[in-house]
Amino acid sequence: MAVTTPGQAAGTIARGDPERRTQRPTRSRGWLIAHDVLSVLPPFVAFALQWRFWSFFRPNVWFMFYPAVLLSAWIGGLRAAILATSISTALVLTFFLPPEGMATATAGSYVAAGVFFAAGVGVGLVVEQLKHATRNVEKSYAELQGAAKQINVLYEEAASSRTRLEHDIVDQKRREADAKLLADAGTALASSLDYHETLATVARLAVANMADFCAVDIIENDGEVRRVQVAAKSPANAWICDALMRVTLDRDRPHLARPVLRSQGPIFMQSCPPDLADRLATSEEHRAALRAMAIGSLIAVPLLGRERLLGAIVFVSTVGSRSYEMRDVELAESIAARAAISIENARLFRSAREAVQARDRVLAVVAHDLRNPLGNILMQTALLREQTASDAEWDRTPSGRVERAATRMNRLIQDLLDAARIDEGHMQIQRVCVAPQALLTEAVEAQRPLAVAHEVQIGVEAPAALPEVVADRDRILQVFENLLGNALKFVGRGGHIVVGAECCGGALRFRVSDDGPGIAPELIPHLFDRFASGRLHPTGGIGLGLSIAKGIVESHGGRIWVESTPGRGSTFFFSIPVDGSTPQSIPSISQKR
Repeated sequence: MAVTTPGQAAGTIARGDPERRTQRPTRSRGWLIAHDVLSVLPPFVAFALQWRFWSFFRPNVWFMFYPAVLLSAWIGGLRAAILATSISTALVLTFFLPPEGMATATAGSYVAAGVFFAAGVGVGLVVEQLKHATRNVEKSYAELQGAAKQINVLYEEAASSRTRLEHDIVDQKRREADAKLLADAGTALASSLDYHETLATVARLAVANMADFCAVDIIENDGEVRRVQVAAKSPANAWICDALMRVTLDRDRPHLARPVLRSQGPIFMQSCPPDLADRLATSEEHRAALRAMAIGSLIAVPLLGRERLLGAIVFVSTVGSRSYEMRDVELAESIAARAAISIENARLFRSAREAVQARDRVLAVVAHDLRNPLGNILMQTALLREQTASDAEWDRTPSGRVERAATRMNRLIQDLLDAARIDEGHMQIQRVCVAPQALLTEAVEAQRPLAVAHEVQIGVEAPAALPEVVADRDRILQVFENLLGNALKFVGRGGHIVVGAECCGGALRFRVSDDGPGIAPELIPHLFDRFASGRLHPTGGIGLGLSIAKGIVESHGGRIWVESTPGRGSTFFFSIPVDGSTPQSIPSISQKR
């Protein structure tokens, strides 16, 4: 549709419509003849009247012909006025002035005739101008009417465009608000694995953006329905939330979410019946709370998991507030879908954590119960060892093999117990002042026989003047034992292992470097996870060594990490505060560079 601009409309007003300006009414020939006859008829009527009442008009023979000329001029214009004036003059001179006339002819009579003729022509001219002016006024008025109609159309179009624009702006703002609500809800649901806390946050977001009240009901694993959160936009309605939280929910008794729990589909009530509170109330307190809510519009959506119904979320808009639409139902379903995923993830995490805790408890109990018989085995093998001539001969005997197996079993049991202590926060740290150089030397010498057996060169690189560190000597040696034992597993014959230390701020940073095959980047994030050995390096062990080392270091207030390049070896670092306190973050080698 073409739209006329205000400038175009103004041009139309000023110039007028060319077609309207040139167009004239189409008259028939008969109408034109009748119009001409009518325009010259008034002089003859005047003549007839004056002839009939001559005695009355004798003093002025021109009296009746003046209005006759005026009427002819008004009917026919200038041409009719001239014709009527000529006819009137001829009639007066012929019938009312001598020699044949009835009046006495004087010189003034002929002058009056001239004046009459001139006056008739003048009247015709004036009337013609008046008629022309009248036609111009009528034409201008018609043009103004047309312009007014165009202006009215433009105004209506502008008003309609403004209404559409305002509606589009409101709709865009609402879409942005809905998107922000979904984003905030997603962030809140992803921020924690405690779904009670995250669902409470979602309820608060809902009342801040799309509802006056929001209630969240959860179906527990035993099938019981429990209300976990009720939130209100106004703090003055906190008592209503408290009253609704005290309501005992039952699938077979009426409550706000019951239809959703039964149908597992959304419920949308754009306008709620006045008696809804009485129908849902289970007690006087419940009825009073529902009436105080003044429910005007309601949306209830299910929390649907992968395999079962998890609960429901109810959004309430009070009387006088917004009235929900179908688009609000879609928004509510999107929030519920995100909340359902969060609930399932939280429950899976809780189940996995409980399974891990149960496993650790069983392992701790088994390890503790095995220590007594294992200690007895080691005691008996020690007595048998005293009866053997040399260590080489002992290693070849069945008793020697039993001792080595029992020692390995004792080490595994000790690792299990240490892991359990770390989880429970009962790792005991006996801090004393330790010389780093002596600590490094002792750690290397303890592993040297194994290194010689593997044909691996092992050494120490550290400055002579290192400050003493406040730490548990035995636990730090255990960390080195785990790291060096791990390096000896993967460094091939002819490989090199270097143990070192350096002062870094208020901490000592120890390192164990090797030139082995290195570690793939995707495995490093899981390297210190418990029981990771079989998954990362299927070369034996139960995967507790690095996890225990991490727990010991963190118990000292330090941290442990690894830097590795596949094919060029690995370096394990751990930092310990010099004074035994928790230090600031210690930069890694790559960070310093």
